[in-house]
Amino acid sequence: MAIMKQLRLATLAAALVAVASFLPVAPAQAQALSDSGGQTVDTIAAVVNNGVITQRELDERMGLITRRLNQQNAPVPPMDQLRQQVLTQMVLERIQLQKAKEDGITVDDAAVQHALERLAQANNMTLAVYRARIESEGVPWTTFMSDARTELTLSRLREKEVDSKITVTDAEVVNYIASQRGPNAGQTNDLHIQHIFLKAPLNASETDIEAAQKKADALLAEAKGGANFEKLAKANSQAPDAAKNGGDLGFLAPSKLPPEFVTAAATLRPGEVDPQVIRTNDGFEIVRLVERRAGQGTTADAPKLVQTHVRHILLRVGDGISEPQARE
Repeated sequence: MAIMKQLRLATLAAALVAVASFLPVAPAQAQALSDSGGQTVDTIAAVVNNGVITQRELDERMGLITRRLNQQNAPVPPMDQLRQQVLTQMVLERIQLQKAKEDGITVDDAAVQHALERLAQANNMTLAVYRARIESEGVPWTTFMSDARTELTLSRLREKEVDSKITVTDAEVVNYIASQRGPNAGQTNDLHIQHIFLKAPLNASETDIEAAQKKADALLAEAKGGANFEKLAKANSQAPDAAKNGGDLGFLAPSKLPPEFVTAAATLRPGEVDPQVIRTNDGFEIVRLVERRAGQGTTADAPKLVQTHVRHILLRVGDGISEPQARE
C-alpha cells in the first residue's frame, strides 16, 4: 500500500511539473528578502511558479532530515547532494500544494488535530506524550503540525487527481497473478528474526496477563526508541534462546516460523521492530526483522495468492461529518 501511494504521488508530481515551472537559485545568486527596516532576513532558494522557497525553509528541512538520519545511524549524503534532493522534494511538494489551492482543497484545524490524535493513539501514547517525544527528537511541534496539514492536503489532492481516476481491470489482475506464478513464483525469502517472549498463556490469571502485557508494552517502547534489542532480550525474554543468543533465531524459512512472525515481517524493513506487541497462545512477542535473503524455499513455503471480490460503502470523515456520525 505504501509503495502504491509513492507511485501515485510520483505520477501526480510528474503531471503537475509538466505544467509548472520552478527556478532554482544558486547560493551565490540568492535573492535577498528584507524586512520593513531594510535588513536582510532571508534569501530565495527557488522560485516555484508565483511562490518561493526560502533558504531558511530549505535549511530547516535539511536540518530535520540530517538529525533523523543521525538518530537512525544512517549515512548522511554530502551536503550539496542532500541540498539538491531536499530542494527537489520541496519544489514538488510546493507545486502540489499550489494545485490543491487552485482546486479549493483545504484542511481545517480540526482535521489536523484529529490526525495528530490518531497518530498518538497508533503509538500508544497520549497527544501530550507524543508531542514531547517529537520535540525531544528536535522537531518543533509547529513544524510537525504544518507537515501533518501538508500531508493531509496532498492526500486529498491525490484522491481527487489520481486515485479516483485509477481503475484495475480483471485482465490486469489475472496478468499480475500469472506473473507471480512465473519462474520465480516458488522462491521465498528466508527471514532473520530476533524476538522477546513474555510468558502469559491464555489460561493464566487476568492479573498475570495484564502484568505481562504491561511489561511487553514497556519493552516495545524501549526497542522502538533504539535500545539494544539483544540486551533487552537477554535481560527480559522468557524464551529458551534468550540467555544463549539474545532472542536471535537466525535465518529461517517462513514455513519454520510462527505465522504471526511472518505476517509482522512482511511490513518491516531490515532493522525495524514491529510496532505492535504480538499476542500468541503462549504469551506476548516483540519481533525485530534483522535481514532478508533469497532462500531455498519451495512453492509450499510461498504465500498463497487469493482473489477476493468485495463491495464496500465509504463514508468520508470531514466536510461537516464527524467520525462518530460516520460510524453511526
